[in-house]
Amino acid sequence: MDTVLGLAITPSTIGWVMADAGGSDCPTVIGDEVCVADGDAGPDAVALAAQASAVADQLRTMLAARGERLHGVAVAWSDDAAVGAALLLETLADAGFEHVVPVRYSQAARWLAAGIGAPHARAAVCVVEAEVATLVLPDQPDSGEAIVTACPINSVDDVTGWLAGVMAWRGQRPDVLLVAGSVRGMDRLGRRLESKLSIPVFVQGGAFQELARGAAQALAPHAELTSAPLEAPAAGAAVGRRRVRPLSYAGALLMLAAGAVTLVASVAAALSLQLGPSRVEPDATPPQRATVARVAVPAAPPPAAAPALPPPSAAPAPASETPEEAPAEFGSLWDAPLAAPDLQESSPDGVPSRLERVRDHIFGPPGR
Repeated sequence: MDTVLGLAITPSTIGWVMADAGGSDCPTVIGDEVCVADGDAGPDAVALAAQASAVADQLRTMLAARGERLHGVAVAWSDDAAVGAALLLETLADAGFEHVVPVRYSQAARWLAAGIGAPHARAAVCVVEAEVATLVLPDQPDSGEAIVTACPINSVDDVTGWLAGVMAWRGQRPDVLLVAGSVRGMDRLGRRLESKLSIPVFVQGGAFQELARGAAQALAPHAELTSAPLEAPAAGAAVGRRRVRPLSYAGALLMLAAGAVTLVASVAAALSLQLGPSRVEPDATPPQRATVARVAVPAAPPPAAAPALPPPSAAPAPASETPEEAPAEFGSLWDAPLAAPDLQESSPDGVPSRLERVRDHIFGPPGR
């Protein structure tokens, strides 16, 4: 039996289906849904990828115990589980799973709706979860791409008004509507939608299990390519497992690789700024030139002439060695002497003495 595994993951739930790719319409062999255990900080992409990889490994071990081989793994995911899906694809390839194929959410929904209507009917799929509803409209004539839109909901009753508003706004009314979900009240929701929209509505339980079945159906037409026998290696050639990765595999890992490169670049830039040698940034302002003005300084005035000093007074005449006499009383120089002093003393050689010369200078020679 050509067994393929389909996985549909969201941050809260993992749906898986093992289907027979060799049968008509890819009948389901076994399937289930698993709730993702949240970490302390909420949903974790690493934990999501690890849990989904553990489910795939257990199923492969079960097939190996029965002597069967898993021919391929198809993975579909919602938009908010893109990082976890990229990690899951890498983990499955490293674990030795062959033919790991990413499947778009809209493609899985289209394959899911293909088996419920007429061959040319335009079928829409609405997946209802506990807190969000996702609508996949058929391919558009102008673009050829399906439209995927989502809306948060509080209960199943919110889905009816939202679907009616979306279809009226876009002016599109599908021929058939498939509603898949694991919440309560799905049968009542189907009757309300059929009455509101006036189109056939089919209700299926297990939304993520059905999406996983759609992913497995997308891989089923290519299952015969994966079951071809392997050729014996040439002599001397190294024997090893060759990992086959489709071209779309790079697209699934693009966002994860870009985030890792951005993180490494940011850390390297931060470390280089903190651990690098400190450099003094040059002053961006150009140096200003100092302008020197020549100022005429007035000449200093010539120094003032020193005041004329009075001529030195004549040295006092040495006191004659005469006997001490009582001080004489002098009157004014203009008063005539009362009596001519007796100054007839002269030197023995007839030369007038100094006293006589002074007297003659003041009073004139005697007899004048």
